[in-house]
Amino acid sequence: MTVMGLALVYWTWRQRQRHWPVLWLGWGLLVLSVWAWMQSAGTEFGVVFALFLVPLVAWLPLLPQWRGERRNNYARANTAPNTAPAPWLIGVRVLALLVFTALCSTLVAVALVQLLPVSHLARLVWALLFQVLFWGLLAIWLCAAERVRKPIIWSSGFAMMASVFLLFLAQ
Repeated sequence: MTVMGLALVYWTWRQRQRHWPVLWLGWGLLVLSVWAWMQSAGTEFGVVFALFLVPLVAWLPLLPQWRGERRNNYARANTAPNTAPAPWLIGVRVLALLVFTALCSTLVAVALVQLLPVSHLARLVWALLFQVLFWGLLAIWLCAAERVRKPIIWSSGFAMMASVFLLFLAQ
C-alpha cells in the first residue's frame, strides 16, 4: 500500500494538471498503510514502521541516479556568480531551524493533544507523534522559503496561541 500510495502521489505531482481524486487516493493508501502496520506490529511499532517506510520507499528509486549524474549536475549548478547569503543570515536560519521550530512545534503539539479525550499517557504519545510531524513540516517550510520572515511570523502566532491556551488550561 505504501509503494502504491507514493506512486500515485508522485504521478499526480509530475502531471501538469492535478488529478485530485488520484492524489486523494494516494494519500488515502498511505494512511491505510499506517493502519495495516498498526494491525500487524502493534500501535507503537506500526506507526514507527509506517513513518520510516514512506521516506525509505521514496528515496530508494533515486539511489541509482546519484552515482551517474551527480558530478555533472553539481558542476552545472555551481556556475552561477557568487550569491551566497551573509553569514549572520545563515546563523539566523540555522537557529530558526533547530531551536525555534522545535519550540513552536512542541507548544502546538502539547496544546493540540489537550483537546483529545484520552488518558494522560496517550496524550503524551500523541504529543510526541504530532511534535515530530509539526517539526518536520515547519522545517520544510522554513527551508523552502526564500525569506524566513513569513514562516517565523506564522509559527510564532501559533506558538503564542498554544501558550495562552496552555496557560489558561493550567489555571
